[in-house]
Amino acid sequence: MNRPAIVNAPRIAVIGGYQPRRCGIATFTTDLVTALAAAAPTTDWPVIAMTDTPDGYPYPSAVWLALEQQHLPSYRRAAAEINAAGVELVLLQHEYGIFGGPTGEHVLALLSHLRPPLVTTLHTILREPDAVQRRVLGELARLSARLVVMSRQGAESACTRSTGCRWRRSRSSPTASPMCRSSIRRGINGGSDWAVVR
Repeated sequence: MNRPAIVNAPRIAVIGGYQPRRCGIATFTTDLVTALAAAAPTTDWPVIAMTDTPDGYPYPSAVWLALEQQHLPSYRRAAAEINAAGVELVLLQHEYGIFGGPTGEHVLALLSHLRPPLVTTLHTILREPDAVQRRVLGELARLSARLVVMSRQGAESACTRSTGCRWRRSRSSPTASPMCRSSIRRGINGGSDWAVVR
């Protein structure tokens, strides 16, 4: 997509659904990117939008790439484009239903080829994941510099039963509040009250 970039600005890419797609993650990601851009206007916040229809959506200029969620080769191409674009950090909004493949495992083809560090927000923590779900979550944890969850219970579940991570309380603001680039790098998040760290 033809998206104007901020010249010589740091770039932090955000992966998730995006409006006008109608789903909770699209709404969350749109609100998050709007808040981030307002809080850090000298940072470039390109969006990689997961798309559930071959016809796509009339995305706004914030969307840099649109990925058809069931098309595996597009995930690998997106990783190459992110690596070539000088992106310094990637923020992934994870929900099982917005990525293709069994239990959304297509996203691992993108994440496993990324060069920038990855911060993953887990929007759903399954109480009793099956073997495939546990494997996908374990890979997400392995590939992420930080995992962000929405509750203490989610942190304990993600750590103790699913990934073996250690968790600590983050010094965070309420969900979708603004956060700055330096805060993200320190592991402080604006999407959760709790952060999981390895």
